[in-house]
Amino acid sequence: MFPYIGLARALQARGHHPLIATSASYRAAVEQEGIAFAPLGPDVNLRDEAALARVMDARRGGEVVVKEFVLPALDRMDEQTQQLADRAHVLRCH
Repeated sequence: MFPYIGLARALQARGHHPLIATSASYRAAVEQEGIAFAPLGPDVNLRDEAALARVMDARRGGEVVVKEFVLPALDRMDEQTQQLADRAHVLRCH
C-alpha cells in the first residue's frame, strides 16, 4: 500500500489527481494523505488475527488468499475496476 501512497503524492505534486482503489481497510491511511480513495475488492479486517494467521501461513497462505478473499469477490472487483477505469487516464494495477 505505502509505495502507492508515495506514488500518488508524487503525482499530486506534479498536478495530477490520483485515486487509490483498494480494500476499505486502507481508507484512513489513504485519505489522511489527501489522496482520493475508492473501495475495491474484499473488505479485509486487518485486526482479524485468525484470518491474518491463515493468510500468513507459509504453506497455505496463498491458497487462503485466493479461495477465501479473491475468488468470492472477483466479479464485483471486475465491475468496480471497470467503472474506475472508464474515467481514468492511466490505470496502475497490482
